[in-house]
Amino acid sequence: MDRYKQNLHIEGNKVISYTTHVATIDSANRKLYVHGWWSVTTSKHINYVASEYGLTKEEKKREEIAPETDNSLKTIAMVAKMGEIFGTNQKEKNDWKVRMIKAGLENKGLIMPEDWNTLSENEKEKRLNRAIEQL
Repeated sequence: MDRYKQNLHIEGNKVISYTTHVATIDSANRKLYVHGWWSVTTSKHINYVASEYGLTKEEKKREEIAPETDNSLKTIAMVAKMGEIFGTNQKEKNDWKVRMIKAGLENKGLIMPEDWNTLSENEKEKRLNRAIEQL
């Protein structure tokens, strides 16, 4: 992705050009499903991904693609919940959950509130549990 790293990236199996999901990678079938017609630059992005990953391009609407079966978020949530077992007090349980979520998400997509360290452990627990539910 070095060639187009500013405006092209992969999120899971989604090919994102600028901020738009333009294609989906189906690794199992070695396909790149292209979702519609795109500008010259975005078409270059799509062709680059197909070439780099050795995929055959095929036209397919986003709605026709089965949802990604990547369960990594569920796994992160499950490991984070284990803080309830491993922690001996609320602080240890909360600290475990934060560490596991950060590690699982590789520090992407998790922004801790500026006042996090001033919150009570009970408030932290409530917020962490809501975040884990979303995963």
